[in-house]
Amino acid sequence: RAALLRNVFEELHGHEASLACSRRTSYVLEALLKEANARQLSGVMEQCKAYFGFLCSNRQGSHVVQSVLTRAFALLFGAAGAETNANSDANAGNEDNENDEEEDEDKEDEDKEDAAAEKAAKATLRELVADLCRLIVSKGLWWDMLFDPCATHVLRSLISLLAGKDPSPLKGKKKRATHDGDFGASRGRTSTSGDSELTASLHSFLVDMTKWEASDVKRACGDAQASPVIQLVLQYTSPRHKSWGAVLLKLLGAAEGATECDPVVFAQFTRDPVASHALQIIIKSCDNKTFGEFFFDSCFKGNMVALCEHRVANFVLQSGLACLRTQQQFEEALEELEPELTTSLLHNKLGVVWRLCQAAQHGTKQSQSQLCRAIVRGIRARAASGRHGSGGGG
Repeated sequence: RAALLRNVFEELHGHEASLACSRRTSYVLEALLKEANARQLSGVMEQCKAYFGFLCSNRQGSHVVQSVLTRAFALLFGAAGAETNANSDANAGNEDNENDEEEDEDKEDEDKEDAAAEKAAKATLRELVADLCRLIVSKGLWWDMLFDPCATHVLRSLISLLAGKDPSPLKGKKKRATHDGDFGASRGRTSTSGDSELTASLHSFLVDMTKWEASDVKRACGDAQASPVIQLVLQYTSPRHKSWGAVLLKLLGAAEGATECDPVVFAQFTRDPVASHALQIIIKSCDNKTFGEFFFDSCFKGNMVALCEHRVANFVLQSGLACLRTQQQFEEALEELEPELTTSLLHNKLGVVWRLCQAAQHGTKQSQSQLCRAIVRGIRARAASGRHGSGGGG
């Protein structure tokens, strides 16, 4: 199989970009890429580099680029070590089972040479990925890619790869929009690549966002195509990075050059079915000081009931409750929401109740008992009303 793959990739050399855009051959190319080793994948990337912008916006080509990035993740982060070894050229002619010492020595030498070549190929592959990021950011290509229905998926795969997360789409599960604030949560919340070059490439996207106008940041976060990419950048980069806070100010500031976040802008975002997702990522990623002083004290406190009643904003409230850090925050939230617990239960806003129960770990036994009694009263009121939940909500 390794010999066949080698010969096929040699025959394809120089024609990768055109084949990627064909409705018939793109599927074959994707299947081949799933079995490619680092040298073969690097060769494909090198040949397609000049046509990257076009491929990303092409319906078939964008899927091929995603397959390249998915395979690059498997090769760079060790998920396909066994496959890579099976695909190495040294295994092509190993059909007999003789165990002569001479053959063993030859095989050992071949394995060492092949391992060294594969290591060098992976270094080349890593450099090609980093070059790709530099091209996208320095040329300003990613702004247009954000709003392209094909290219935006390539960006999501690229950001995930840089963060050391598997960019392949989830298998066997119907994709759906969720309001839990955990876009890509199953893949982890921060970068785990452990590669300084790839991490620097990831942060280059964040740094470039600080050069945008505040209105552009808001527009991107409110767009259905662009927002998931922005969410991934904010999710996988460190909130301690100075550019992270600068982007937050552009997003939640009242105007360009704002030095603090505006609760009015926050309130507008909580009710936006797209921008609210980005807001949830920020709430769950920010440091304790930002959460306590801005989000909890300025935005949530005094507004929890209104947020709870809104069909979109209640999910933002859930994210806030899930991130309560202190006993005081929990007790203040409980005091504000306790009178509404019966209403929340009756109107199927059970997600708010659930998150409040999770936050009870920060409270005293007395406040935990207070919450339990309020929930019991709500359940009894629900049973007495004869309504068993037919509405939507969190």
